[in-house]
Amino acid sequence: MPTKIASPVAAADRLINVRYAIRDLAVVADQVAREGHKILYLNIGDPLNYDFATPPHMVEAVHRAMLDGHNGYATSLGIPEAVNSITHDAEARGFKNIQSLFVCYGSGEAIDTCLTALVNPGDNVLTPSP
Repeated sequence: MPTKIASPVAAADRLINVRYAIRDLAVVADQVAREGHKILYLNIGDPLNYDFATPPHMVEAVHRAMLDGHNGYATSLGIPEAVNSITHDAEARGFKNIQSLFVCYGSGEAIDTCLTALVNPGDNVLTPSP
């Protein structure tokens, strides 16, 4: 079978004005590190990189859950026990009348989901930048 030359994949036009300041700073930090300076990369958000090991009871709980078959996809609305726990914790912290919530894997996903849901093309959003 003959091989076809792949054509380039063009980025969506909406990406023209997308900026992610942390990634811009990471490029500068990498350059400074190449010059021999020690860099503490706090933008990663991975506690394992900073000697914060996962507590043994959490490792054991995850292991036990997986052995018990609780390692598949969650329902669309989330694992009820987790959603209820988060709701009760939020209410204890003063958030009232919680109608629904969703759980994300990190702040970037949460912010992206919220902005996608609330901001239309042409809208302006003021965000802090490092």
